[in-house]
Amino acid sequence: NLFEGNQFVGQVTRNEGQLPFDLIEFFLGFSSLLRNFEIKLGQVHDQILEGQSKGRYEGLDSATQIDISLTLTGDALQGVEVTPSYFLLNPIVVENMYEKRSLPVAYQGARDTLDFNINLAESNSEVPVDVLELTTTSSDSPTEVVLTPDFSSASNRSEVVGKFQVIKKAAATSSADSKTVQTSISLDPAHIGKLTGPVHATMLCTNGSAVENLPSGSIYRGLNGDLGRFELTNVVRTTRYHDASISEQKLLNGLLDAYACDINVFADTARLKSLWQFYAERVNASGADLRKFDFGIVKTTLKVTSTIYRLGNLPCYEICIGVDDDQFDTPDELFSYVDILQMVVIRLCPINCTSRFKVEKTRSGEILEWPILIASERLSP
Repeated sequence: NLFEGNQFVGQVTRNEGQLPFDLIEFFLGFSSLLRNFEIKLGQVHDQILEGQSKGRYEGLDSATQIDISLTLTGDALQGVEVTPSYFLLNPIVVENMYEKRSLPVAYQGARDTLDFNINLAESNSEVPVDVLELTTTSSDSPTEVVLTPDFSSASNRSEVVGKFQVIKKAAATSSADSKTVQTSISLDPAHIGKLTGPVHATMLCTNGSAVENLPSGSIYRGLNGDLGRFELTNVVRTTRYHDASISEQKLLNGLLDAYACDINVFADTARLKSLWQFYAERVNASGADLRKFDFGIVKTTLKVTSTIYRLGNLPCYEICIGVDDDQFDTPDELFSYVDILQMVVIRLCPINCTSRFKVEKTRSGEILEWPILIASERLSP
């Protein structure tokens, strides 16, 4: 998600600006427009194939890196030294995974590798990702018998006649190879010669337009009799793309991340102050507010340790803020300032990690400590 801020004032503030310096109002209150963009990896692949045909990408089978060029207009970053760390690209992988039965493949006993393909008559956009199970028929079984992955010790079917191993997944070298998964199979000797039908694969597939927007677990059945009967079971919820939420509260953490406020910013006092001052000036914060933060925050440190949680070790981000208490009019005002920083910490702490926030008053020597929190999800204001 790329954006140039949002209208947060009066919408996201937890106290409607009553604090002398409110994080949400002064740190994030600037005009903007949310930006999303989408990269279709299939189109990137098509460009590679086109380039190969014209001799531009000789020897290149796939793209390991995509360069994205951004041009910023206006004065959003005027007067600020811009570094790559100020921008965070948070890609969302579009999941569109489902199970589908392959075309039948004949098994001839001595042959130990089989190629399973997608029926291109049903969809020419689908790509097989993996083989989940192989099934066939046997003369001594009234139901389908199965071959399970060689690393699996159990099956939900009653009769298991052998094992298989995927040895070549769909390749990107040609359109034909991209629809094929090669599998090595090994039959139980007692069942060799008893097979009476071809082998079908239950394939894990992706990129099929037929199952777009189906919820997880739903089943799609083809209605076109000319294509034969086929069935698709969704493994996860599918969608062509994920829309960014229009809720300003849910965008809070994206804004913090995108403007260089990863949790490591607390290891660099000067950087934290410069970022804070930049955004405060953009929303016309008073000079008194700027001075209190500039002179009141003496030092910030970040140390990564660990803490015990449910008999296991979790990383712990220990933040210590040194504060000159003489710069604040009352203890309540000081608390409101540093509590805003603690709000930032709990939003920037990585998922499944803990944070410990502590404030040391340099004049009085008093120490304020907040509870240890585990980041199980991104927190809204």
